[in-house]
Amino acid sequence: IDDYPPVFYEASNPDPIREISITFLEDLHGGEVDSAIQSLIARNSDYDSETDDLLSWSISSYPSSGALVSNFEWVSGSDESSVTSFSYSPPANFSGQDSFALKVDEGDRQSILPVAISIKPVADPPYVDPDFVGDYNVTGGTLFEVEIDAFDPDKQVLDFKLINSSSYPAWLRIVAQSSAPQKSTVQLAGTVPVSFGDVFRYTLLVSDPTGRWATKSITIDKR
Repeated sequence: IDDYPPVFYEASNPDPIREISITFLEDLHGGEVDSAIQSLIARNSDYDSETDDLLSWSISSYPSSGALVSNFEWVSGSDESSVTSFSYSPPANFSGQDSFALKVDEGDRQSILPVAISIKPVADPPYVDPDFVGDYNVTGGTLFEVEIDAFDPDKQVLDFKLINSSSYPAWLRIVAQSSAPQKSTVQLAGTVPVSFGDVFRYTLLVSDPTGRWATKSITIDKR
């Protein structure tokens, strides 16, 4: 008596499949993995109601990076079973390779279906520390100093420029900056003028090597 393991198919393809490969863009995951899994069908070509159980699905191996949400559901008939609910979620800003495997069991025979995932990177803009407010009240003639952190989700080195956004002569300048893949820091300093101005406005421009950028306004009120 022949006893074959379950075989996997895609709903739109009559040919058996042995693995699935899925590619999508970082941060633009629109359920490509979920749709591919929910189009799967497993068949028990030699189903025997006296000896075989209905087909059941399970996770054979879990992804190393993404998460499989626990809503994996399926429906089984006498010789066929299909997935009705499934969800894979990659981490934010993750790109690279991931994988997991599904298993279908008929009672005495099992089949494994590897799922390979390739997530292509998408460049993200940098951002200034959200805790940095940028509004100050200072006394004329005093030294004003501030340190500002900026971050790049893609862990690229950042560059800073300070733009004088008011009509007064610029007195605040970049005096130091340090850049690292995780965090970049800029130090601004200058002596607040006594003889002119009451409100000074600057714009800090942060850019990455791809040309993506972010800005932060700095307002200094002179007392």
